[in-house]
Amino acid sequence: MKKICKITVVLLLFILSIKIHAQQIDTLQYLKETFEAKKADYIGKPFSCILNKMDKIYPQSVFSMPSVYNITLTEVTKFYFILPKQGLGKNVIYIYIKWETPIPTKDVDNTEKIDKSGFTPEKKVFYGSKIVKDLKIIKM
Repeated sequence: MKKICKITVVLLLFILSIKIHAQQIDTLQYLKETFEAKKADYIGKPFSCILNKMDKIYPQSVFSMPSVYNITLTEVTKFYFILPKQGLGKNVIYIYIKWETPIPTKDVDNTEKIDKSGFTPEKKVFYGSKIVKDLKIIKM
């Protein structure tokens, strides 16, 4: 009886891990096909064009990085779709956006103070008006 219980638990965990992996592949495939493959449709347009097109998945969090050459400006923002469980992990998928006009870091910091991790309606409005220079879908 104990063997049957152990086998059942192992089998359920195996099925669950396959389902989670399939979901990540679907997320990656959806983002690559919908946005990266058609990035010419989004370059030079507000980020809201991308957000409005997202009907299957939505960013869970956001992280902006100041410029290496001028820390008062933010040139790049990452919008995360699958969050790492502890720190940076293997199952992280994000859309990397380079902005046409760098955003003042103080404005980004003020927006981040609203909710440090989540992608809130305020962040949607803030980033939605920014013009996209380039985008990439990245899986770590």
